[in-house]
Amino acid sequence: MNKKKILVYGDPIADVFHSGTTKRISPEAPIPVFDCIATAINPGGAANTAMNLLGCGFDVSFLLSFNPGNDHFTKTILEFMEQCGIHLIYPSSENSLGVPEIDFIQKHRFLDNKNHHVGLRFDKEMSSLNRSKIESLDENIYSSRFWNSVYGYDAIVFSDYDKGFMNKKIISYIISLSRRSIMFLDSKSKHLDVYNGVHFFKPNDNEFNYYTSNIDCLFPVILRTKSENGCELSYLKKNHLAYSSHIVFEDHYTTLIGSSLPDSYINGDVIDSTGAGDTVMAALVYYIMNNEYKKKHNLIDFVNCLAYESCRHSGTYVVKNKDIENALIKSKNIHKKRNHPEKEKIFAEIIETIFGD
Repeated sequence: MNKKKILVYGDPIADVFHSGTTKRISPEAPIPVFDCIATAINPGGAANTAMNLLGCGFDVSFLLSFNPGNDHFTKTILEFMEQCGIHLIYPSSENSLGVPEIDFIQKHRFLDNKNHHVGLRFDKEMSSLNRSKIESLDENIYSSRFWNSVYGYDAIVFSDYDKGFMNKKIISYIISLSRRSIMFLDSKSKHLDVYNGVHFFKPNDNEFNYYTSNIDCLFPVILRTKSENGCELSYLKKNHLAYSSHIVFEDHYTTLIGSSLPDSYINGDVIDSTGAGDTVMAALVYYIMNNEYKKKHNLIDFVNCLAYESCRHSGTYVVKNKDIENALIKSKNIHKKRNHPEKEKIFAEIIETIFGD
């Protein structure tokens, strides 16, 4: 069976984990000395989203609006992604004038070997000069062959960490060509107008509160991840002209990443120290693209289960096929204990409307 094709466009990050011990205090200042034992370099940000989508069984392509530099972390991650089977799409060599050479931004975390707690983190961000260089680009940096291929993607995933790797003109052009694709967004940016036309939006609690108080809602379905008091799935009923009637329902039976899940669901506490939002996005894409809403699997329970699996591991974790199988079984079992026929019927109708556009 042919795999569904997913295009990911977003901000790649080098998640670097240094594990070691702190057994002494520095003689130069009253600070602990970290003895590094091992260093792991993992795809983070949009690159981690792409890896999780690959783990979900999709055929994944990753779009870059820059040429990578000679940084060790950037090279290591790109080589690893390619070896895993992700198709990397670079600006065309014929139209590369003005395309900057940029390395991934870096997040370095120092973990204690005994308890796996992060004792220190330092980041290396993109310069304002490189941000302006990417902002000045347009869709012509890619070949016509690539743009013709955009029609063939089953889904587009925008993973916008607001780190400067994405270009608004390119975002708009992708959306204009992707009317047959299902489009998903995870964004830290304060400027969402460029994403008008996207179907599914996944903010966390703080982002959701900011967006709803500052702009009109643009998206028909919102999966809001919360750290307390359950999680919310919001969706907009569609009339003939526009999306309206903001409907929200809460599911208090489960709680999302960062909290203790009910014993009847999974035993144990989970702490999101790695950014399980990329896993949540991959779970949402899997659920929608594989029509799980038709199979009596509850979306929130399915997402929770995969997010929990991610949080159980130290460092960045990529979901595996066995994780998905377990999540589907558990979400279906929990679904039998609940009865939300009207809410689920409306949600299914919204999804069918999106697929029918």
